[in-house]
Amino acid sequence: MLPYTLTLDAEKDLREVARYTRGKWGDKVLGEYRAGLKKTFEAIGSGDIQKRPFSKKFPQLFVTKYRYHYIFLCYRLA
Repeated sequence: MLPYTLTLDAEKDLREVARYTRGKWGDKVLGEYRAGLKKTFEAIGSGDIQKRPFSKKFPQLFVTKYRYHYIFLCYRLA
């Protein structure tokens, strides 16, 4: 699996998603959503994810989606 890092903003967003999900639908749904996000991040790390280029201007930037949330991937160019 390739290493990946989350930006501080992404970590903050994920905490907000967790708080919202728990408050709106409870711990069970939060656990299911977290598990799905974790699988998505693992698929990103293993390169087994459907992604699409976000912009021709930024060829290192891609986007994918998990349910209701978009995940932006930025690959470092050599």
